[in-house]
Amino acid sequence: MNFHAGAMLMCLAVVAAASLDEINQPKELHMHKSGSRPLYQRETGKATRRGAQPDVTFQVSLRSDTSWGNGVVLKFDDVKLNIGGAYNNHSGIFTAPVTGTYQFWANVMVNENTNMAVEIKGQKLLGRGYCYNLHRVASITTAALLNKGDHVWITKVAGRAVTSVRGNSYSSYGGTLLKQH
Repeated sequence: MNFHAGAMLMCLAVVAAASLDEINQPKELHMHKSGSRPLYQRETGKATRRGAQPDVTFQVSLRSDTSWGNGVVLKFDDVKLNIGGAYNNHSGIFTAPVTGTYQFWANVMVNENTNMAVEIKGQKLLGRGYCYNLHRVASITTAALLNKGDHVWITKVAGRAVTSVRGNSYSSYGGTLLKQH
C-alpha cells in the first residue's frame, strides 16, 4: 500500500468513529511522519465553539469491600474518569451540568449469600437491578432526560438491612451525556 492509500484509510477510520454531530462539523487533522506518533490525530473534542456540546462522562468503582445499608447512597471512591467533573465521589451523587439525554450503567456485586435490589435514582426511579446469592451482580443500564442541576445516585432498596458489597473494581457505576437539549 502506498502512502496516499494508507492516508485515505486512516481518514475514513476517523470519520467512522465520529458521532453524527461531529461529522457535520469541520475537524482539524494533523499529519505526522515520525516514528511512534499516529499518522493522523483528531481534535480532543473539548467544547470550544459557542453552542458545542460539552464532554460529560464518568466511570467510578469501589476500591475495597464495603457495608451498604438500605436507602443509603453508595459512594464509589475510585474515580477512573470524570470528564466535566459532574460526579462527586464524596457524596456519590452525579449532578447534570446541562439539560440532555444521559445514559447510566451500574454493576454491583454482593459479597455474601443474600439478595439485593439496587436502583439508579433521581427525581424518580431511573433503573433497577436485582441479584441473589454470593458473588452475583445486580446490573442496570438506563437512559434518562435530565434537567441541568438534576441529581442521580445509586441506592439499595431491598435485602438485608446491611449488605457487604464487593470492591476491587467488581462494583462500578458510570454515565455519559448522549445529547444536549
